[in-house]
Amino acid sequence: MKAIPATDIPGLFGPPPTTDASVAGYAEELNTMDETLDQKILKERQASFLKAIKENHGIIHKTCRSWTRSREDQEDLYQEIVFQLWKSYSSFNASSKLSTWIYGVAVRSAIQPFRRRKVMTELPDIFPEVPSDETPDGPGIDDQLFRIFHSYEKNDRAVLVLAMEGFAAKEIGVILGMRTNAVEQRLGRIKRGIEWQHKIKQSQL
Repeated sequence: MKAIPATDIPGLFGPPPTTDASVAGYAEELNTMDETLDQKILKERQASFLKAIKENHGIIHKTCRSWTRSREDQEDLYQEIVFQLWKSYSSFNASSKLSTWIYGVAVRSAIQPFRRRKVMTELPDIFPEVPSDETPDGPGIDDQLFRIFHSYEKNDRAVLVLAMEGFAAKEIGVILGMRTNAVEQRLGRIKRGIEWQHKIKQSQL
C-alpha cells in the first residue's frame, strides 16, 4: 500500500481538505491503513499462540485426562481450555514461565463448569484440532494414575496434579489462588490418605 506523506495528511503540515469528497478520501485511506495494521498484528498473535499451544500440548492433554473420563468430555474440556487460553493470551506476562501460565489456565478451566463449545467463534480457522487418542504424556503417566486423580475432589485433585508436576506449594497457591499454608495442609492430607490406602493394600496381601 502506498504510504501517505506527512505533508498530505489533513490538519498537519499540508492544507486542510477543501471538499467533503477529499475529507472522505483521506478518512478511507487512513481506515484502510489501520485495518491492515490490525490484521498483521492479529496474524502475528495467532501464530505465536499456536506455537505456544503446540509446544505445551502435553499440559492441556494431561489436564483433560485428569478431570474427565469420556472421550467426548475430554474433547469439550480441551476446547474450553484452548478458548480460555486464547481469551487471556494478550494479558500473558512474558516475564513469567509460559508452561506455568498454561497450567494455571488449564487447571482453573477444568475446575470450573464449562459450556460445551462445538464452534470456536473467535478463531475458527486456526484453532488446533482436538488431539487423537494417542497420549503424549510420557512414561509414568498411565490409566492407573489418572484413576487416582479422579478419586479426589476437584480442589484436592488440582493441588495433587500440580504437585506431581513439580510445583512448590507457593507456586501452586499462586496458580490456584490459595494461601500457601492451605496448599500445604491439602498436600499433607492427601499424603496421609495415600499412605493409609497403601497400608490397607499391604495388609490384604
